[in-house]
Formats: sequence, structure tokens, C-alpha cells
Amino acid sequence: MRRVIVAVAVLVSLNAYATELPKMVLGDYDAELRGADGRVDIPLMIQRLQDMGANTYMWLIWHKPTDWEDLQAFLPEAQKANIQVWAYLCPHTEQGFGGLWSEPYRLDFMKWAEEIAKLSVKYPNLVGWVIDDFWYNVNDKAFSPEIIKQMQSTAKAINPELRFYPLLYFRQIGPIFAQKLAPLVDGVVIAYHQSREEIEAALPFLDDTYTVPPGLSVIYPPTTPSSPGDLGMVTQTAGVLGDKKPVVRFHYKDSCDGPTAGYHVMQLRVDGKVAWSEDVAGTDNGQAEVDLSPFTQGNAHVVLALGVYEAKGVTEYAVTVELSDLQVEGLQMNADLGRERSWQTRTAGKFAVHHGPKQLGQNRYKLPLIVMPAGSRGEYKHRYNEDATPENITARTRQALEMVGDGRVIGAVIYCLDKTKASPDLPAVRKLFDEFRKP
Repeated sequence: MRRVIVAVAVLVSLNAYATELPKMVLGDYDAELRGADGRVDIPLMIQRLQDMGANTYMWLIWHKPTDWEDLQAFLPEAQKANIQVWAYLCPHTEQGFGGLWSEPYRLDFMKWAEEIAKLSVKYPNLVGWVIDDFWYNVNDKAFSPEIIKQMQSTAKAINPELRFYPLLYFRQIGPIFAQKLAPLVDGVVIAYHQSREEIEAALPFLDDTYTVPPGLSVIYPPTTPSSPGDLGMVTQTAGVLGDKKPVVRFHYKDSCDGPTAGYHVMQLRVDGKVAWSEDVAGTDNGQAEVDLSPFTQGNAHVVLALGVYEAKGVTEYAVTVELSDLQVEGLQMNADLGRERSWQTRTAGKFAVHHGPKQLGQNRYKLPLIVMPAGSRGEYKHRYNEDATPENITARTRQALEMVGDGRVIGAVIYCLDKTKASPDLPAVRKLFDEFRKP
């Protein structure tokens, strides 16, 4: 009996330790240093993380079949160095790519949940686990709500304090996330913020206090070819009021932040003529204000069309466009995009159009946020279209860390910072982390 009591006491003690995250998460992800044998150089990794001033490291299990074994050797050394660790897995859409798998359990995420939880009891500095690119895999074949619940219950039956944070992107944080995924997870890691304002915009969806005006979603599915001229639009006939300049305002946002342009184009048309357009390429989250005077002169009525047009056919280019908060002046029409019966839907090809009413959060949860700014030179340039200098990398990271004091986020984990001896970025990050580590 005494042995049982002691064992339980130890387990409670370990889990109590595991419940505590640093006051500010100062971390790094991936870009592990390896020896000539291909195994992770654990002493060197510990040294470089200490040189960086990191208190957190997210360990990717993907590059080598020995990564899981190396993690188990890394954990006790990280614990001695007061470094907390998160196990990081690849999802269905990434495993097998280039012959790489999250070994040894691959796509058996119930087994991963069980084994990571067991390891977290043995090493309480293993505080959580992350699955990459999670949103793209939230479906009935990969991570359905039932599967996510089962993963969580499997892990928490062993260690109730083990955290599961999916990796997401800021463009994916919205009402669908809040309704479908947020109640099932313990927090989120969100990558590659473009500005402090983008972080701010995500927070209401993380604490379920959001307000979404009536809007329109235009969706083009993945792995689906299209043809030029395909479209997803809604139309309505509007009366022209002669005593005021006709103006249309609306908010637009899309799920694409890559550079691939010339395919999906958001448009506002008046009697078939383009009055406003915006390619989905790049980061789009803005407010349009369009003067329709050139299109309405001499007309008592005009037909407005709003949506997405296919300028050039694609083979694989999924996108979701959100159009909301439509306001009009000098026109007589029902501007409520959530009122489906006021609009006519026009689709060609595989586009889908959905009207959404005003939506309000219900204060059901409050999810912690770890921000992941880009740290590797190539990824930084790709994500932000500016030079990846130590000054720019630290400036991006600073934006997230400044919000920790406001209680809005819990820290930053940098994506793949160069941890080699010659890295100019690591000492710059160390200086930043030291600044924020001070009470």
C-alpha cells in the first residue's frame, strides 16, 4: 500500500510541475543540429538553446526515423537545463512526402497520444504536443471532431495536464474555427503573423467573444482543376438614388498569402463591368470603398455582382474568400450579405457560395496563444517579402512578446532559427529574450 501511495504522490508531483508553463514562452522550433551519424547532437542543441536564452523547444519528429528515440534522450538533458519541450508531429497531408514520416507510429495518432502522454509522465518538462498544418486535415478522413476528442481523452487519461495545441495560420482563425475546432483543443500555435493587428484580430476567436457581421463565403476546393471564366458570385438589382453619390464599402479577406497571382480574383461588378478587383495572392485583409458613379450615370437601376472570378484555370489552388460588412450609399438595395433570399447566386465550375448571418461568440472557452514568427532566412523572405536580417527577425518576434504583458498571448516560438555557431540571428534573439525575461 505504501508503494502505491508513494507512486501516486510522485505522479501528482510530476503533473503539478507539468501544469506550469513559463511566465513567458521564449522558444524555438526545429532546425535541429545533427552529428555526422545523422542523430541529433543533444549536448550541442542544449548549449545552443541556452545560448539563445530559450526556455521552450518544439521537437519535430519527421526528419529521421530516430527522432522519437532522440527525443527521449533529449528530454532529461533539457530538464536539467530548465527547457520545456513540445513533441511536434506531421499530419496526413505531410507524412510520406519525400519519403519522410513521423516515426514510429506514423498516422496512428491515438498511439502518438498514448506514447507522448506516457513520456510526459516520465519527463514532466514534456508539456504538450503539436500537429502541423492541422486545419488542412480537419475532415472526416483525418481529424474529425470525434477523432480529436478521442486523441485528447487518450492522452489526458494518462496525463490530464498534457496540452494539445494544433499549428494553424492566422487566416484560418474565424467563426468556423471557433465553432468547429476551438472547443476541442487546449490552445493554439499560430504561425507567421503579418502585424500586431493580425494577432489582435485573432484574439476574439480564441476567447469566444467575437462578433462577425453578416457575410459571404466563396470557396474553391483543393485538388480540383478549374477553367477560365469559372466563378462564384452573388447578384442583386439596386435602384440608383440621384441625390447622393453611389458608394459601396465592404471588408474582404482570403485564405491565401502566397505569391501565386493571376488565377482567383475577387471582383465587384456593375452591369457586368469590373468596378473593383483584388487578386487573392498575397495577404488580403482589408476594406474596399468603391465609387460607382462612372457605372451608374443615366441609369435608374444597376445589377451589382460580388464574388470571385477565375482569370486563369488552376490544377490545384484551394481558396476561401470572405466578404462581409457590406454598406451602400446612393443605392436602394438590401445590403445584408447574410440574407440569402435577397441575392441571386451565380456559379460556374466548382465554386461554392455560402451566406452567413451575424455571429456572436458565447464565452465558452479562452485559448492560450503561442505565436510562431519565421526565423529561417528562406522562410522569412517567403512569408514577409522582406530581407531576413537579425533586426527584422527580432522585430517580428518582439511584436508577439509585447502582447504577453497585456495577457493576450503566452509567448513566441521562432520557426527554425539558425542555431549554427556562425549564426548572426541567435545572439540577436538572445538579446531580445533577455530583455523580455526581466521582471
